[in-house]
Amino acid sequence: MWSFCTTLHYFLAGQLLWGWVSLALLLPTYLAQGLSLLWFQADGHQPSKSLILIHLLQLGIWKRYGDALRSSVKDGGGPGAKELVTQQGDLAVLRRLEALVQTLPNLLLRASSCVVMESQVVVPDVFQSA
Repeated sequence: MWSFCTTLHYFLAGQLLWGWVSLALLLPTYLAQGLSLLWFQADGHQPSKSLILIHLLQLGIWKRYGDALRSSVKDGGGPGAKELVTQQGDLAVLRRLEALVQTLPNLLLRASSCVVMESQVVVPDVFQSA
């Protein structure tokens, strides 16, 4: 949420370069939020303004946690257990996707540095034996 506010601040202050850089760093995390919003629609929820705002503020996955917790407390393993398992599965996929898209830029940067430095050892003395 703070990163969204920071990006908005950069654009409003006229610092367009920093605004675009911070927006580019936020885009991968919005992939998981967009997927969460699409899954809410597939589950039959109407895309209300509040639901869209929650996902824009990157709180969609936390809303899913709250919904899963509420349904587990309410049902207690009763007839809604199948829905609870589905909600937990959705959460697991979204968290893994979020972790992947957040680490992917770092992974690509490290891979490109290994390709550029091809003959040099990137981390010296790690694989040398005594």
